[in-house]
Amino acid sequence: MTLSQAHFLRTWLGWLGALCCLLALAAVLDGIISKFREPFNTLAVLPGEAAAINGPTAEQVKTPADLEWLADSPELTLHIEKIHSGYFLGGRMWQGTLQVGRGIAPGKHVLAVRPRPVDPATPTEAVVFRVNVHSTAAARREASLSLVERRLGVSPWWAALTFLPGILLTFGLTFLLSRRIEALMAGEGRSEIYRVTRREGYLEVFFGLGAAHGIHPGDALPVYDLDGRQTATVRVKEVTDTDAVGWVGAGELVQPGFVVHRPGPGAKAGPWSLSAAS
Repeated sequence: MTLSQAHFLRTWLGWLGALCCLLALAAVLDGIISKFREPFNTLAVLPGEAAAINGPTAEQVKTPADLEWLADSPELTLHIEKIHSGYFLGGRMWQGTLQVGRGIAPGKHVLAVRPRPVDPATPTEAVVFRVNVHSTAAARREASLSLVERRLGVSPWWAALTFLPGILLTFGLTFLLSRRIEALMAGEGRSEIYRVTRREGYLEVFFGLGAAHGIHPGDALPVYDLDGRQTATVRVKEVTDTDAVGWVGAGELVQPGFVVHRPGPGAKAGPWSLSAAS
């Protein structure tokens, strides 16, 4: 693979990865917005379906037997399975399964759940659920507040997850291509600047040329922008086998992505200090 091919492929993968991230974010936002628009006590079900259901209750409720329920249709049956503490705000919660009979009429139904009153003359407060029974899965999908579910027929959360492999793959390949580009450029005596830190009176520049590439402390290396114009000269301060750190005067133009070139044989910088850089 040539350097130009690697650059082209990395750019293409970057756009593809950004598109996957954008679509996944859109699906997540769609799911969040639809959840906020729909009250917690609303269920969308089909005849013959069993749906998980939960709700708040009073602190004195300790077991499922402490609760009672009432529905406006004999085709609705609630099985309360356990009492637990709320996951986020605390408080008592109950959890169960709503069984919908196959003979139920499509439409809006009501289910009420409340603690069993100790005194029949003092009724307890009930939590009311609206159960929207749809005749078909297509009808339920069309009634969904989620745009993704209405258009694609899948949950927005599942839609977001489908983009995860693409995101991981594109970012992984982009990382490998970047390493390949670094190796190809280093073989030609060039390296992209990957970090610029502003210091008082100068800029600290990090790039991927080191002792293995013939770079030494004190070297003066030209810096070029993306259009091939020289914008600065970096004076090498520290060198490892594969990387180097240098100083650039505060008045010179340098930023990540600009390219450092290895000097010709014998090209050395003269004395240079922080006072000279400023």
